[in-house]
Amino acid sequence: MKKALISSNEPVVNFDGTTGYRCAEVTTQTFEVNPALFWIDCDDACVQDLWYYNTEIKECVPKPIEPEPIEPELPEITE
Repeated sequence: MKKALISSNEPVVNFDGTTGYRCAEVTTQTFEVNPALFWIDCDDACVQDLWYYNTEIKECVPKPIEPEPIEPELPEITE
């Protein structure tokens, strides 16, 4: 299982209103860190900066992707 290094002084606010902390590193080997950082177990698919630590559920999850805006189809104008 991989470990994610979470940076509690780097808040994340996603487009959908979910919040948490930055996932700064993902590795299999941990090391001693500053008290503003902490390690948690994470999914093997976790990728730093593409996932974040969700403080409500206390785990790393992928950042939500904002959907592309849909362009309305305009009727063809003929003269």
